[in-house]
Amino acid sequence: MASAEVLTSCIKDDDIITCTICLEQFNNPKYLPCLHTFCESCITTYITSVFEKDSDTSIGCPVCRAKVSVPAERLTPEEWAKQLPLNFLLVGLIEKHKVERTEKICMSCERFDVNTKSEASSVCIDCSDALCATCTRCHKSSKLSSNHEIVPISDISKDGYALKSLKNMCSSTKTKRAELFCVDHDCPCCSICVSVKHRKCKNVLTIEEAAKKFRESNTVSKTTNEVSALLADLDTVLESERSSLVDIGATYIIEMLKCDQFWKTLQQKIEELKSKWTQAYQKTYHSEQAKLELSIRDAENRRKAVTNTEKILEATLKMLRMSS
Repeated sequence: MASAEVLTSCIKDDDIITCTICLEQFNNPKYLPCLHTFCESCITTYITSVFEKDSDTSIGCPVCRAKVSVPAERLTPEEWAKQLPLNFLLVGLIEKHKVERTEKICMSCERFDVNTKSEASSVCIDCSDALCATCTRCHKSSKLSSNHEIVPISDISKDGYALKSLKNMCSSTKTKRAELFCVDHDCPCCSICVSVKHRKCKNVLTIEEAAKKFRESNTVSKTTNEVSALLADLDTVLESERSSLVDIGATYIIEMLKCDQFWKTLQQKIEELKSKWTQAYQKTYHSEQAKLELSIRDAENRRKAVTNTEKILEATLKMLRMSS
């Protein structure tokens, strides 16, 4: 149950505030039971696409494919997405990212007109807004925000300043700070929720007391060790898989060379057989051709002889008829 201030001090990579579906900064981040977070509009589109393809009773998380059961009541994808819990930590991180960005822009003016680039000089801790001089004066003069804590923007990075959006907020009321912790239900809550939903619970502590007990337990070190062990295992798996990828690449090259060599040898053998059979067929053909040509010449010569004999016979018969 580490505080949001400690968590944000450990997070430096902007990837954590980037939606894995649209690859843009989160817009109203909602998380699934597996704790993977997406823009409300992105998860709505995803649920809609799943429903169009399959009317099953669950959807798979776009990241880990964990099954998420469809609510018992009939809801549209938009209604279901709205019911998903808001990731307050990421909301706080996004606000912190905006406040601490290199270009100091008044966030109030920016919301009014996206093309407005007023230079921010102060930060409202309660609203998590960077404000220009004009907006700061308006903020201080408003009844709703006159008691808000406003500090120079140059001091926001100093210790002791934590944006309200990074402070623990009750997940039920969403407007009250979670100042209490129900051990029976293992959840933070505000005073209103305690009086309504947890009035029969026997073990309700303040956030500070619960955090102290949590730190004194071995849960943090145990979880840290388990995460470290898991990362070490994953590194081992990744190293093994990458090594296998290199090995299979080398094997592929060797096998392709063998295949090429086999094919060349096979082609050579086929050419040799083709040449051998061609020569044999040619030899047989020429031999039979010569025999037939000789036989044809003999037959032609005999035919000529017979034709001559026939002519002699006809001439003899003609002479006999004339003499008689």
